[in-house]
Amino acid sequence: MDDSQGVQIDPQQVANATAQLDATAETLRATWQTRMAAISALNTAATWGTDDAGQTFAQQYADGGGTDMQGRGDAVVTDVAAFGPDVRTAVENSLAADQEQARAVDVPVEGL
Repeated sequence: MDDSQGVQIDPQQVANATAQLDATAETLRATWQTRMAAISALNTAATWGTDDAGQTFAQQYADGGGTDMQGRGDAVVTDVAAFGPDVRTAVENSLAADQEQARAVDVPVEGL
């Protein structure tokens, strides 16, 4: 079979790529936590003020989901962190399935 007739998986390339994904996810997580800590520190009633305009803005900000940003961002960070392990699992499962199928072949296939 030549390269145009199937999927070829290079486990070392997968390992290298998923290690890069893991490193990127860790950088994202650390950066997100730092930025969210700064935003959370500012996301207080004192930031918006105690006058009517400040209170109105604070309510509209909350109603518009402004205070939900951390939860939504945390979900994205979690999804990005899962991508490397998910790719590793998919590749491992694919290679294992291929090996299992190959065991079932009891005729020579070279040159076919």
